[in-house]
Amino acid sequence: MTRFNVWTMAALGVLFWLLGAMFIRYVPVFDAADGMLALVYAATIPVVWVSVRLAAIVARLEAAQIGNGILVATAAALTLDGLALAWMPGVYSVIGASVPLGSAWLLWGAAWFALFAVLASHSRA
Repeated sequence: MTRFNVWTMAALGVLFWLLGAMFIRYVPVFDAADGMLALVYAATIPVVWVSVRLAAIVARLEAAQIGNGILVATAAALTLDGLALAWMPGVYSVIGASVPLGSAWLLWGAAWFALFAVLASHSRA
């Protein structure tokens, strides 16, 4: 991967983290575990698939680079997530109950990013 690829994917990871954090904070679905939470989990899967494809286009990744590129983006996002959860959980919510549910959703999304990165690497190769 070139420097452009790495920096673009790191920036996209920061953007994905910011979008996820704002979603947790401003969409009240994480205030209680109910049917809406299951819907958000299900909707995350196609959103992540599209995000992997778009990120690969934006960063101009070759098929063989998608896995590494998404790993860079995911590492950036999870690093910010870990720092925010430890020292600034208010980024996610002013309601303490929604932070663990939102954090679980972020991990769910990160796992799907990893899986789809591998699948995308192989489907375009």
